[in-house]
This record gives sequence, C-alpha cells and structure tokens, in this order.
Amino acid sequence: MADTKKDTDDKPKFPINYKNRRMVYHTPLDPETNRPTDYIVAGTPGEPTIPQMFNYQGLAGKIVKGAKEGYDFLELDLWNDAEILEPHLAERIKQIRETHRMDLGIHLRVNLDLTSALGPIWEVNHKSLVTGVLGATEVVKANFILMHSASTPIIEFGEAASRTQPSTLVTPWKDNLAAFIESPLCYDHETRRRLLNKENPLVPRLKWNIYDVNEDNIFDKARIDKYNILLKPKHEKNKDLPTLKDWAMSKFVKDIWFPGTIPDAGIMVSIKNVETFREIQDDYNKAYSDFKKLFEKENGSWRKTIKNKLENIKKPVFNSLYPKVQDKISKDDLLERLNQIQFVEQVRNDTTKQLEIETNENNINLLKNELEKLNKLSFFLKEYEFYFNTIILHETQHGYTTKDIFDRDYSGILNLFNKSIGEKTNNDEGEPTDSDYPFITEASEVKTLKDKIKFLEDVRDNGYLGIMRYYMERDVAKNFEYWVQKGSEGEEQNAYRALSKWMYVIKDHLYEKIVIEDKEVNMWWKENRKEVEKHKSELFGDFKGTDEENKIRFLDPDNIIAYTTVRGGELNIPLRKMVTAVSAKYIQGHLDRPMETDINLYLESSKPEEKNYFKGSLNRQLKNMRKNPNGGDGPDNMYSIYKYMHNEGVHFYIETQDVLNEEWRGKVRIMSLTDHIEIIKAFHEHYKFDNVSYTMDFEHLTGNLLNPRQQIELLDKGDAKYISMIHINPPSAAQGLHKIIKKMSFDVEYIYNWLHVLKGKGMSGAYFVWEMGKDTGGGTYEAPLALRALAGELKKNTKPTELPEQFFGIDANFYAMQVQAIKAHGLDPMREMFFYKPADFTFLGNMARATNAEIADRERLR
Repeated sequence: MADTKKDTDDKPKFPINYKNRRMVYHTPLDPETNRPTDYIVAGTPGEPTIPQMFNYQGLAGKIVKGAKEGYDFLELDLWNDAEILEPHLAERIKQIRETHRMDLGIHLRVNLDLTSALGPIWEVNHKSLVTGVLGATEVVKANFILMHSASTPIIEFGEAASRTQPSTLVTPWKDNLAAFIESPLCYDHETRRRLLNKENPLVPRLKWNIYDVNEDNIFDKARIDKYNILLKPKHEKNKDLPTLKDWAMSKFVKDIWFPGTIPDAGIMVSIKNVETFREIQDDYNKAYSDFKKLFEKENGSWRKTIKNKLENIKKPVFNSLYPKVQDKISKDDLLERLNQIQFVEQVRNDTTKQLEIETNENNINLLKNELEKLNKLSFFLKEYEFYFNTIILHETQHGYTTKDIFDRDYSGILNLFNKSIGEKTNNDEGEPTDSDYPFITEASEVKTLKDKIKFLEDVRDNGYLGIMRYYMERDVAKNFEYWVQKGSEGEEQNAYRALSKWMYVIKDHLYEKIVIEDKEVNMWWKENRKEVEKHKSELFGDFKGTDEENKIRFLDPDNIIAYTTVRGGELNIPLRKMVTAVSAKYIQGHLDRPMETDINLYLESSKPEEKNYFKGSLNRQLKNMRKNPNGGDGPDNMYSIYKYMHNEGVHFYIETQDVLNEEWRGKVRIMSLTDHIEIIKAFHEHYKFDNVSYTMDFEHLTGNLLNPRQQIELLDKGDAKYISMIHINPPSAAQGLHKIIKKMSFDVEYIYNWLHVLKGKGMSGAYFVWEMGKDTGGGTYEAPLALRALAGELKKNTKPTELPEQFFGIDANFYAMQVQAIKAHGLDPMREMFFYKPADFTFLGNMARATNAEIADRERLR
C-alpha cells in the first residue's frame, strides 16, 4: 500500500492506492467490494469521428478528449482489443492521468459475448476478456471493467426450431460437451467440490447418478486417484440410476444416432418420448427376463404349462385310439399327429362311424366329447405348431437362443400368450377377436400371466424393441465416442439444453435463483397453471403433488421446452429464465478459468538502456496471478479471473446489451434488471466474496422493450446496492443514439425520480456515466453539469417533488440572462403599434443601421 496523506479531520486525501498498483484520485471505494461509496460523475470520450480520430485516437487520446469535456472520471470504450497493445501506452496513460488527475474504467468491446456455447466463438471472446482484464490491471490501472452480459438473441429449441450453423460445442469451462455429458463431474471443479463435501452432500433433484465418471476422459493421474478414493464409492451406490449420458442418448438423436443409417420416424419418436435411454434399456432387459421365464426351452413356465395342458387334452383320445392303431403307428407319432387338424377330423369321422355300432353308450359319449374338444383347439394347435414347433426346429437345427426368439418372434408369441388365456387378440384383418381356446384357466395362473403380458405389450407398443434392435445392430454406443472425438459438433441449442438439464438435476445455484425461486416465474405459474395442466400428456402426466412440487417438476428444462413447442414456440417467461440461467453459467465458466499471461500484452519501456522491455512486465503479471509465489505457473496455481480481479481491486460490471439488430428487440439472452441482480447474488454465494455489480442503462433497457421504472419497481428492498453504475442516457427510440442530457429538460426530472427510488432500495453509491454517442449534435458541455446536479440532490436525498430551481439551471445567472433578454426584446411585439415609426424604418434609420448597427439598435425605440 502506498502512503496515504491525511487532513486534520483524519479524512484521507487522494490519490489513494486501494489495492496493489491501482491508483485513484477522486473515487472513494469500499475496500471489500471495490464499489464506489459516493455518486461519481463520469463520462465517455465517445466514438471518434474521422476528423477526431487523428487528434484523439487510442486510449491516451480518448483520456485527453474526456478531460476537455469536463470530467475527472472516464469510462474508456474499447472499440477493439488492439487498442490495449499500443506501444508505450502504459507510460503515456500514467503521465496523462497525473496531469489531469483522471480516474478510469474500461468498457470492453461492444459485441463481446461470454454466453456462446460454440467453441471457436468461446475461444475468441475469452481471449478478449483476458486482454481486457490484463489491460485494466497492467496498462490502464482502472477501477473496473464493464461488459455486456449478452449480445446475441435467445435460442430456439426443439425439432421445429430455426436451424443454426453447427459447430463444436463446449461447456462453460471450454470442455468438450460430449465428454462432459459422459463424465458430468470431470471438469466443473466447484460443483465437484460441493458434491464431495461430506458435511453438506448434495441430493439431486431427480434420481440420477451424478457420480458416474468415465476415467478415459480424465488424463490427469492425480484426478483419477482422487476419483477412485472419493467418487467411486458413491457411484457404486447409485450405478442403477440414469446418468446425463443416458438422458442425452434419448434427446440428441440426430447428433448421436445419425452417424449410422438414420432411424425411421417411429424409432425417433419413441426415443424422444422417454426421459432417458436408461428407461428403454432397463425395460427391454426386464421384458427379456420375463419372456425368458415364460418361454425358455427347458424351464419356461408357459411352455411347461401348455405342454401339460395339451397332453391332458390329448390323453383320453390317445387312450381310446392307440389300442386300435398301435400296429400302424407309434405312441409319439400319434401324439404328434393329434396336433394336426386334418388327422383329428378324419379320426373323429371314422370313430363316429365305428362307435355307432358299439354297444357301450358311455364310451361312445366320452370319446365323442374328447374329439370335439380336440377339434375346437385345432386352430390354436395350428398356430401353436407355427410359433412353437417352428421355433423348436430353429432351436434344434439353427441354434436359436431364447434371445433370438425374443428379438424375432416377439409379437407373434405375445398373441399366443393372450390366446392361451382367452384374451382379445388381433385377427388377420387387424380386428380384435376373442380366443375360443383358453388353455390356462386357473385364476392364479391367469393373473400372473396377464400382468407379465401387460408389461411385455407396453414394451412392444412403446417401440423399445425396434430401438434396441437398431441400437445394437448399428452399434450406436460407438457413435457417442465418435461424437466426442469430432468435438461434439451440433447446434447451440444442444449445449444449452444439456447444461440446463444438468443444472436442474444438481440444483445449481444459478438455476435455483433465476428459475426455481424467481418471482416472475412464480407469478407466471399462478396465471398459467391451468393452461399448463391441459398439456400434461406432453409433460409429466397427472399433477399429483402439491402446487409447489408441480411447479418445480414443470420447471424441468424438458417440460419447459415441450410446453413451449406445443404452444407454437412462444417465448414464455420460464423459457427466458432457463436461457438466462445457462447464459449466466457460461459467464461464470469464463470467470472460473485460471488467469494466463499474454506475451503480446506488455509494458514497453521507452528507455533505450533497458534492453529487455518485456521481462519485467511478464514477471509482474505472473507474480500477481499465482496463489503460491513459488508454486509454478500451472493452472492449478493461478487465481481464477474473478479472484484475480478482486485481488487487483478491479470491479466487474455486467450490463444489458442494446439490440444489435432491430429484430432482436426483447430477445437478448440476459435482459432484465432482476435477472442481473439474481446472477450477482448467485456469484456472491458461489465465490464467497462480492466483486460484481450491475450497470443499469436506461437506454438499453428501453431498447429491449423493458420499462426502466417498471424494472426498478420489481426490485426487492436492499437489492439496489448491487447497482453501482448508471448509464444516464435518456431513453430514445433510436438505437444507440446516446441522447444528450440537459439540465433544463423533462429528462433530468424523470431520471432523478428513478435514481431516488433506487437510492431508497439500497443504491448508496454509483458511477453516473453519460455515454457520448457517435454524433452528439453539440451541447456536450451540458451533460457533466446535469450529472453533477443529479448527484448533488441525490446526496441530499431531495424528494423528486421538491427539487429546487437551481437543479434545472435556474440560478442568478439564468435570471440575469432572462432580464437582459426581456429588456432587449420585451417591446418587440408592439413595434407596429407605435404612432411614430421606429428609426430603422426610415431612410436615415436604415443608413444608420448599415453604418453602426449597434448604435442604431440602442436608439431604435426613441
């Protein structure tokens, strides 16, 4: 810390070195949060026009221009990252700051967007963020950096969504998305820390195995050892639960299943109708297990029962016939031929004639009855022969296993099961028909078989057999590995959907605050609950729980997307909030990354005797980035970007982006004031320290169709403390106008009203920044005067209805100017009413005006 001089009243005098190397001249800051503790009047140099570029190009030139506009605090706008790399820039800025006693902040480039899940864009924007952070600390020594939270529109979801260009997809931490899905805890260090916390173990919102990790995707041996010690036991306890990969296998059919032959529509629909692919696998395996118990060659209970039933039916007929034909046919052949319809009919006809001459009436009736029974079963026997004897032939001659029969003859055998208990089945025309040949009639046997058949039919009707056949024949399991290897290529909606599902399951702090606990979401649910319930078949079925439980179930991303799709793709509040939560997670992912040096970002010395221009700067960068000064430069020993900024005293601001395209109005991924506040609260909770605030831009909110006053009213008491920068540009319908603010205007009146409400809700200090636009149209000198008036009255806590005349610029000077104007022009309306014409209407008078206009003007009304 540098020495701080103090006055007799023990108040510090500026400049003060609050943290490390950053010097400030005018800005009182909170030492913990780096927020201003007073209302600081600030401006921007604006975007230079062509003539100005030659005089004020570069960051140093912008500071000079801002100082001439009447500010002692400037927000420097980076129009591109190369402005940081100007030679000798640090020395020039230091000299100018000392001359003008200027405090600075940096606004990163306008189209910087940390919410992208597309790998190449993620990389470019992260590089820009690192450049801005290093520029703020190493070159400019700024109080803050400011960036737009999102500059791209909200994503559309579902099959009918507008198509976007495929790209490699990454997680918020830049990891391969497919590898993350396969190993959901490998890369998110903070979440893994929470999950492994023995004092507060995380209970997932759904019954999922969130401890499953594919060791092949962990290249660091130390991490594998840690996984084996801490994580593997938890995985073993939950290995029967579905994982994120099981979920992805059912949702990303086009990306994971398509590398082989494209499945037919029936398979695709069946896959997407389940929560996770694990359900299909589990039900398929259970169906096979039940089928095997019923139909296995040696021990199948149904086969045993049918065999016994058939033998019992044929036995009386056999006993009557065999003595008569034993010299012509063996026992086995006779039993086999009793299955044949023609043989049974022939025997019945021949036996009837034979029995007519018999004298034993009882024997005649007995055999006739048994033959009638056997004849009635002839059609069933025919099917039995087809489905059973043919299978026996396959088993004996072709080596068919029960699994082969299950995969090939499933539907036919289910019909046979049903007919054996008299259940309705479909005839050749596809019409339901009753079976006339129930073999199994005992109540207990019928109930057991019915229950198993019901489950087997559900598996068939849900298409699981076709899915699993395709899965195994096409070796889809290998496709996922292929998806990992090709960089998780896909549309951005895939990444957002995967991250939102994962955040919902593990109760991520951002998803909880922005979606589950959000006031607007709760209000929407109350108003639309009945409408949602109409679509329960597309969602999660009957609303069986409490209202709160049903709401939380609905806020599962799958249900939000399904409801949005069935409603025609409307941008409802839950979908907006879901996208906001994931977008915030991507911003957090960038801030979680360890700091890195940039050999191109140097403090070049202008002294010729210093030959190594860059070494000192790089050493300084590394020293301040390391957690352990002697621990090396590996990522594990580097502070995260967010922590590094806090250590350096650089505050991080996020701001609603103005629309870059007219059709994006109201569709930016993160927009509302309350959403930004919830993000800030979540960051505070996550990092355990507070170094981020919201910049409220009235013009940008209006451009996104959000009423600034209405946004302010939605704030809870005390939440405005997270708003510590205001871009005080009056809202305008013209995009990016940056309208001039004047003291004597309606603009200052309603803006003060807004600021006064914010102060009442906790805004105790803030930067008041007027952003200069591309074409100010003159009058820029009024902006700092108006801002000082706003800050001055706000410090006094003046009520909006009691603003003094001086606030609007009506002071003694203003009165004197008005009196002079009245004296000079007060009688102008009466000129034509005088009896004697004024001197300037005569020949001599006109001559006098031409000769001495000033004297003529004084004398014209004499």
